[in-house]
Amino acid sequence: LELWGYKRVEELIWVKTNQLQRIIRTGRTGHWLNHSKEHCLVGIKGNPEVNRNIDTDVIVAEVRETSRKPDE
Repeated sequence: LELWGYKRVEELIWVKTNQLQRIIRTGRTGHWLNHSKEHCLVGIKGNPEVNRNIDTDVIVAEVRETSRKPDE
């Protein structure tokens, strides 16, 4: 992130669920492990106005098309 001029300020975790809102434990994700979560690094550039009213660092959302992330 620093190479692009960003400062790392936080990390989010996306817990992947299926259509029944259950955590994915088997199936198509991952080669060596069944990846039921993804990490997302959050970075800022400059001094942006930051909404600090976010009370969680975990997003639980359904898996969609390949590589498509949750809207949250």
